[in-house]
Amino acid sequence: MYNSEQREKAIADLTEAIRLDPNNPDRYEARARKYQTATDYPAASNDYAEAIRLDPNNPNRYEARARHYVLIGDYQAAIADHTQAIRLERHNPDRYEARAAVYESNKKPAEALADHMEAIRLDSKNPDRYVSRAEFYTSNEEYAKAIADYTTAIRLDAKSTTSLQKRGELYMQIGELELALADYNKMVTMNPKDPDAFVGRGQVFYRKGNFKRAKEEYGQAQRLEPNSASTEIIQTERIQSAINTCQQDLNFNAGAPRYDPVVIIGACTQYLQEKFPTPSRML
Repeated sequence: MYNSEQREKAIADLTEAIRLDPNNPDRYEARARKYQTATDYPAASNDYAEAIRLDPNNPNRYEARARHYVLIGDYQAAIADHTQAIRLERHNPDRYEARAAVYESNKKPAEALADHMEAIRLDSKNPDRYVSRAEFYTSNEEYAKAIADYTTAIRLDAKSTTSLQKRGELYMQIGELELALADYNKMVTMNPKDPDAFVGRGQVFYRKGNFKRAKEEYGQAQRLEPNSASTEIIQTERIQSAINTCQQDLNFNAGAPRYDPVVIIGACTQYLQEKFPTPSRML
């Protein structure tokens, strides 16, 4: 990372390069990036504009300035530049996904979804396109559609565990614990050293009320990556203590055996949900 002195020297060097070669758009774009790091946003805007003036048919110039506009919170200007990049390169799915991201930031979900759809139409065999749309659906709480897209991504790339993990999280979100567990089990089979797989299984067992097994899963994750599951383990220790309290203090349903395990686990689950927050990595 540049310190201020190094940054000022870099800007001075680029200014001299521009003096010697004033019609080179790359020089202006490079200096614009340096101005950004110096938070001199008006100067950066001027240099991006000059790069575009010198090279108006290059879609990358517009995308570079669009990223700058996002940085300073001018989403409408960013969308305009992304739109121009698309006009210049209509068959590049990356252009649509870039604009979709800005639409999402600008709270325009219909326009964002249209761009995700177009990116998939242009590049339907690429699992990343479905992952991007799944993330969009997830942010809009359309979980069934997100699960469908992650399922397609898994079909297209059977070696990736990322979509399995994300789908497992969504299955938990909608209460399909067995389906979530199946995804995390598959992750463990594919990579037995992946701590996220064991964290996921721990979350499932936590939701099922099997706190001892949850702690075991979190423990395995912590052994694989010491900082990955410490919060969950601390939480499950508190939970085990709460279970003991549950069995002594809860009022059981009239007529039910005092130690009926079905009654105990149901009462304890409700008690714990009210008493303790969900561990940090759970949905």
